[in-house]
Amino acid sequence: MADVFISYARADRPQAERLASALTERGLTVWWDRGLTPGADFSAQIERELSQAGAVLVCWSEDALQSRWVKDEADEAARSDKLVAVTLDGSMPPLGYRQYHALDLTDWDGDANGSLLTELTTALSARHASESNPVNPAPATAATAGPKRNLLPFFVVAVVALGALGFYFGQQQSKADRESAASGAQTSEPSRDAGREPPGRSAPQPASIAVLAFADLSADGDQGYFADGLAEEILNVLARVDGLKVASRTSAFALRDRPELGIKSIAEELGVRHVMEGSVRKAGETVRITVQLIDALEDNHLYSETFDRALSAEKLFQLQEDIARETVAALAKRGLLPDVDKESIQVATETNSLSAYEAYLEAHEIFLSRDATVFEKMLALYEQSVEDDPTFARAHAALSNAYTIMPGWGFEGRPYDDLAKASAEIALELDPDLGAPYAVLAGYACEAVGVYCVAREEMLSKAITNDPENPALYNFRGQYLLDSGYNDEANEDFRRCLAIDPARILCRSFLMITEARAGRLYESLQMGLDLAPNRVASLHVFTVAATLYSQGRVQDARQLMKLMPYDEFDQFSNLMFADTPAKQSDLDMVYQYLLEMAKRDPKNASRNVPPSMLYFLRQWDQLEVFGQFVVWQTFHEDFLQSPVRYSMFEDIGLPDYWRERGFPDRCQPLENAASGERDYRCD
Repeated sequence: MADVFISYARADRPQAERLASALTERGLTVWWDRGLTPGADFSAQIERELSQAGAVLVCWSEDALQSRWVKDEADEAARSDKLVAVTLDGSMPPLGYRQYHALDLTDWDGDANGSLLTELTTALSARHASESNPVNPAPATAATAGPKRNLLPFFVVAVVALGALGFYFGQQQSKADRESAASGAQTSEPSRDAGREPPGRSAPQPASIAVLAFADLSADGDQGYFADGLAEEILNVLARVDGLKVASRTSAFALRDRPELGIKSIAEELGVRHVMEGSVRKAGETVRITVQLIDALEDNHLYSETFDRALSAEKLFQLQEDIARETVAALAKRGLLPDVDKESIQVATETNSLSAYEAYLEAHEIFLSRDATVFEKMLALYEQSVEDDPTFARAHAALSNAYTIMPGWGFEGRPYDDLAKASAEIALELDPDLGAPYAVLAGYACEAVGVYCVAREEMLSKAITNDPENPALYNFRGQYLLDSGYNDEANEDFRRCLAIDPARILCRSFLMITEARAGRLYESLQMGLDLAPNRVASLHVFTVAATLYSQGRVQDARQLMKLMPYDEFDQFSNLMFADTPAKQSDLDMVYQYLLEMAKRDPKNASRNVPPSMLYFLRQWDQLEVFGQFVVWQTFHEDFLQSPVRYSMFEDIGLPDYWRERGFPDRCQPLENAASGERDYRCD
């Protein structure tokens, strides 16, 4: 059995031979098709060697992208968790393989003892399955960390991302080049905290289930929101059952767009043992829901049942209870959930108004879609819901959430803040055990003192106490803590969010930022390689790329930006991540481009340039809006102690918050400060 199987295109044979020779020199046993036994069935021998190898090294190139053999071997390597990838000419791996980091060997000179081969051997060691013959990479001299570099060119990247996403003022997978020792940048290696991997897929526990989106079988096919809503409601009931792991809505419903997946593959994707699927048909005054529960591991149907009910709000809530009880009973027959009595599962009738409930479900679907083109319809539906039933607490809570997001999407003309507070207060009067209204009210808790205060954090924590399985609440508090400077505590909240909902992009994006700020650059880079193609995560990936760039990891930063989905970057490629500072004339040209993009206020366009852009332009006197991206970065050391930075802290009340709560790691009180002088320092 070989330590390494090399997969390559025929045209790349010379490079494959050099690789085989270098890896052999480093003490590995290597199999490539030069080792075919004469007269043997070559396909059978290749398959045998592929299955027995400790790791599979896939060599991507322009020719390899066209090779059926290379793709088949890469697919088998990925399935057996043995895949290690390189690119021989800078070609990006094909779709389906970009989540695997591909080391760029374009400029490799064949040196078996260089940093690139050290990194490659380390990766092969991690994939190697043999305990009896472990791979021991030969020691190599670590590349020294490069100096901090001028980051002015970086603002080009940010403005494109901000402009494309509509994220002005902070609104709201893959290969990586490494900097070689010769270029003076530090090679990305696992830190001491490399074991702190972000939550994700794990081996399924027996008592686990995913509720898939129900099919809409209505005559007109226009009841998708209703089918989705009922499936989510059942999911939420099951999520409250002690001992039962339930896949998140985000993860489960996303698979509706993957019709090629069978039940077993869906279960593997979601990390569960059981899968519930169903359909909903509304016809006149009746509703029919068909549900089946499947053991994906054994491919057995545990139960399949059709529920016919009169179409009323009371019957719909009763249906949720009945289906949840049937599910628990089916699992109990298999020896699972022994301590759960199905009769203990109860679903309260939150509203007796069918129109109120249906309007709520339709509005909720729009809210989750984040399709701003129909946000006004969403508000109208929520408002209709609470008008039809003023006692429907959850609808009031949802309406308060909806009001809060409207200004951030550019909607004006209504007092959204006042409306949000009023709706949240009504919701809590009707049901003090709700969580979301506390999160809404937290946003207004510090109005008398600024933006940050202990009362706001306490309200966010109260929201989580009331609704501990709501991942959005951990995301809200995590962002608050991150902005406040409490990086490690924010990191824990984003991890809790992902433990509940591994598919929540924002939690993974912010977790990536906290890893970077904690100095765990390898971990943040790996997460960035996954997230870079996702438009929602682009601004966050930019933040990590900037951090990497400032630490001398130029090629890592460049590679992250190459993976981001914006063609606009090409026209400014000469300014991105330059090895030397950009010319002032180039910067002036791009600054004019920035102003062209910021036309929301023609009288003073510079005020609409995002804070991070002005920061990179070193125009700190114009930084009038607090942005956590700006105040917690360390690219320009002279900014750290500038009056502008401290005035930004003061304007939002952070120092008083720190004095009451305790200072974050980056800040400390100054015990000998004179009266009237600033009594703290932030590095």
